[in-house]
Amino acid sequence: MKSCELVAFITAAACKINECFPPEEVSLLAAAFTQLGDTLATLIASEELCDKKTESAAKDTNNQDESANQFACHEQRAPS
Repeated sequence: MKSCELVAFITAAACKINECFPPEEVSLLAAAFTQLGDTLATLIASEELCDKKTESAAKDTNNQDESANQFACHEQRAPS
């Protein structure tokens, strides 16, 4: 999906939600979707940072502690 198509889809979905639900529910949905997006962004940023630290530590210690660093960083990830 191209970026303009994605924007158009999201806008159309927002307009339809606004038409079909009372203002109080729209407000709650908006807050919930904002939280969802923020949480996803936080999880991705955390994983990227942890991966960079793991790579850096592996280079610094000639792979001596790589497995320990990977375990420490990835132990909280949900199973795929």
